[in-house]
Amino acid sequence: MKNESGRSKIYFRLRLAAVLVVLAAAVFYVWQPASTQKAASQADALKRMYDRPAPDFDLNESVNLPNARLATSEQLSALNALKSSTNATNMTARWNDFGGSPDVIYDFASAAHSGTPEEAGRAFLAQNAGLFGIADMNNLRVFSERQAGGGYLIRFQQTFNGIPVQNGGVGLVMNASKQVIMASGPHFRNVSVNTAPSLSAEQAKAKADADLAQFSVNLPGNAQTLLQPGFDHLSQQAAAIRDLQPQLAIYPTADSFRLVWKVPKFSTNPFGLYAVSIDAHTGETVARKDHVNFQTAPGATVPGAETADIYPKYPQIDDNLKNNSIISTCQGPLGPAPCGQERVTLRKFNPSNRVTGVQGVLTGPHAAVTNALATQQPFGQAALGTWHFRVDNPTALEARTNEVDQFAEPAEHQDEINAFFFLTYLMEYVDYLHVAGDNTQFGGGAFPDDYPGRTLPMPGSVHIPNIYMVLDLRAGILPDPTHPDFVQMALGLDNAVSINLTSIIEEVTQTKSPAVVNPTVYGHGFLFNDLALEGTVPYHEGMHSTTSPIAGLEGSEGSALNEGQADMWAFTITDNPSVGEYVVNAKGYRN
Repeated sequence: MKNESGRSKIYFRLRLAAVLVVLAAAVFYVWQPASTQKAASQADALKRMYDRPAPDFDLNESVNLPNARLATSEQLSALNALKSSTNATNMTARWNDFGGSPDVIYDFASAAHSGTPEEAGRAFLAQNAGLFGIADMNNLRVFSERQAGGGYLIRFQQTFNGIPVQNGGVGLVMNASKQVIMASGPHFRNVSVNTAPSLSAEQAKAKADADLAQFSVNLPGNAQTLLQPGFDHLSQQAAAIRDLQPQLAIYPTADSFRLVWKVPKFSTNPFGLYAVSIDAHTGETVARKDHVNFQTAPGATVPGAETADIYPKYPQIDDNLKNNSIISTCQGPLGPAPCGQERVTLRKFNPSNRVTGVQGVLTGPHAAVTNALATQQPFGQAALGTWHFRVDNPTALEARTNEVDQFAEPAEHQDEINAFFFLTYLMEYVDYLHVAGDNTQFGGGAFPDDYPGRTLPMPGSVHIPNIYMVLDLRAGILPDPTHPDFVQMALGLDNAVSINLTSIIEEVTQTKSPAVVNPTVYGHGFLFNDLALEGTVPYHEGMHSTTSPIAGLEGSEGSALNEGQADMWAFTITDNPSVGEYVVNAKGYRN
């Protein structure tokens, strides 16, 4: 009894501290000078849901010149020669008139080649150099090579004077006999450009900073205070590009080529993970891309038997949730509990989480989750080896999952354990498909046993604040700091994203990225319901982070495939035909 009373007092003090923090913040905002700006309407907020603080830009798209690199008669003759030599009457070929070479060729099989996969690939390309517009085989370097599908995949990066040509090269698929059965491009024809830069790398960085600065906004001090802890946390997550220096690249246009500096930049204002391409002679911005991907028990005292209440799919969607933001109660095996919640024994869960979990940090072989809530209070249950959110029970340091108040303690800690469960389950599934579930009669299976990021846990950050509030400010409708819901608006991100470090490293360096883990981020929502509580959201964002270093899938077509495969994994794992169903059935959104 004495023990329970002590726990109750500890919980009361933690709860009181959390209340005082929120009240103090509310009082501070009430005393600020009234703003003349109107609060953003919910409709406007939804329209801006997928806006970017600094929009993507590509010079080619802005000038909209017609592509000028049509197939030459020599290339068409070379294509017919390949078709004839391989007896491929049903060969399919698609031309890329931006690059001036085939975009893809398949339904054929070349002669078998000897040597390594690289040597076999080079032999095939040398034989068909006229078709691909290759003037010098020394301008091709291996970007990636791996065994897959019982054969080999190899990608050659195109260069000119040792400098990579952006998105230029040839990818080959070979069978076990080293016959090429598919080729993809484009390889850019007739590259010619002055490769001695007029601007230094430091000058290019200054130009990129100036380019992004035009999209920065002056956040009110009170808003900046609320957002800064989240920004600091994300800056640490993006540390992989902190020391990445600008790299030279050749940027093709519709009718010429430019030498550019590719400058990587993680920015908090405007928020994003940007690759800015600066003309190395004129200092003009020719491209800007944001690489942030969008989308949402007994024995617990024994180490290794920690238990948690999680939502395998998401909380029940009913009128109580839609109209009142309240998760209904259902009768479960352990008594009344939020509908859709289950108690599980955690696996792939480090014992140290009993210590770090008090501060909202959970780690394991497959996941590393951090709670970034600015008002977060210590989670005393972690020391007991439990993450229970079934009922309001101060004596057990437990509180029921709370969609009404995302700052409620200790209920807000539901997010990190739910995200940990989802990310661990996802990476277990990915690992199974690559290894144990991929042994076939052909030997070794279709997927390589080793793949980028296999030994690194997937980062997930929950309760990330509204990093896109600047979009409201730019539109002139930043919520009034005296608005009663201002704190909720500032800390309630209605989105989840994958910060694609891999793609920006590869865009800037034009080389295969080393094993870098792409962090995932989840908001608890202001208009939306909590994005960390719906399985399809972490599964979707987690697959963006996983497949980018494996398959790439960038560019216009690649990005569409990236979205599609992320959806497919989310649908498959949850056996649910929609993404974000729970998230959007929210009182704030419906109103």
